[in-house]
Amino acid sequence: MADECFFKFKFQCDGRQEKLTESGLNRIENIIRCSKIYLDGIDKPLENSLRENRDFTIKCHKSCVSTYTSTTQIQRHIKRTKQAEEPAVIAQKKTRRANTSTFSFQQHCIFCGEDCNLDRDPKNPARWKPAYLCREIEPKGDNKSLKQSLLDICDCRDDDWASTVRLRIQGAISDLHAADAWYHVTCRCSFTGSRAVATAAHSKTTSESVDAAFNSLIQTVKEDLARVWNSVELFNLYVEYGGNNLCRKGLVKSVSAYFEEDLLVLSSPGIASILIFRSQASSVLKVATDEEDDLDIALNTVAKKIKTEVKDIPAEKRHYNTTVCSDIAIESVSPTALELLTKLSPKLNRTLSAILIGCMITSTLHNHPTDLQIDLGVLVRDSKKLIELLHAFGVTCSYDEILRFKKSAAFSAAADM
Repeated sequence: MADECFFKFKFQCDGRQEKLTESGLNRIENIIRCSKIYLDGIDKPLENSLRENRDFTIKCHKSCVSTYTSTTQIQRHIKRTKQAEEPAVIAQKKTRRANTSTFSFQQHCIFCGEDCNLDRDPKNPARWKPAYLCREIEPKGDNKSLKQSLLDICDCRDDDWASTVRLRIQGAISDLHAADAWYHVTCRCSFTGSRAVATAAHSKTTSESVDAAFNSLIQTVKEDLARVWNSVELFNLYVEYGGNNLCRKGLVKSVSAYFEEDLLVLSSPGIASILIFRSQASSVLKVATDEEDDLDIALNTVAKKIKTEVKDIPAEKRHYNTTVCSDIAIESVSPTALELLTKLSPKLNRTLSAILIGCMITSTLHNHPTDLQIDLGVLVRDSKKLIELLHAFGVTCSYDEILRFKKSAAFSAAADM
């Protein structure tokens, strides 16, 4: 386990050539925060380890931990979770009196309440939502029926969708099998899936606790608009009110989003962020309307992080990969560079074009071509002029590198013989 990546359970990164790095306190706290969003269960063991030893570290690939804590990945996870609960929204549509009808087990889905058809439409097979008839299966280890199992899931979810489904199920005098109840496959997965159930239960408790503490904090800030706050004071006050679901950085973002343009947030490395209202800022400091300084700082931060990640990527100068796939090529790309390209356009979200751009950046900083550039050069090796032209644009390696590739391939073939 000492030589394995901590995120092996999620990314299956055993075969990567990337070196393992040690993540300390700050990185582990960020992982814990993300784990509570993913609900994958690794937050509690990490919290226990940090509680026993503040110098506790974990070994992982830099690309793995960057992908795991990526804001883009977190937003996708939240979006997928919301999509899993869309049938609850669909069930609430068409509430006009003219469109309402009595629920029927032999006609409607017990989860979403819409029409359910067991037979595929031969004219429009793509529009058919797979549906099945409820069947009773002999339980293992307990005597719960399908009806009781779904009622238990409703108790675990305890949300609006669960209340609607509970009323439908309790309307069946006998079991669902005897009532010939129907359901959509996608609706059942969205309702009974373990991740969907955990998300529904967690979102309710989290929203209640966050709203109470956050609202108390906002009320305190409103009472004294002339005061200059800092992030440490706000976070300590938030904890006193019972809040424990937001970190200090997340709390500053939430407060800033609440007051929008009325609040100014001044930040500097190594110093707690300062929060001051725009109406009071004129008496303390001069407010500039341009954002050139902020943009310059942001660009320097991103460039520094990309350089650091590229330096950790090993550059092999003796051996070459004869075939390069996207998984191998992406190992030579900075994760931050990939995220930056994704924010520029969704079409560059870990596509081949984005990987090539990232390899060009790595090649420039390493002063050595990546495996992808060498592989592209091998594909056009018959034309020296074309290789040198593409090399001038940074797309492929030089023709001299192709000659080294041939020598390396011959040496490898002789060694196999």
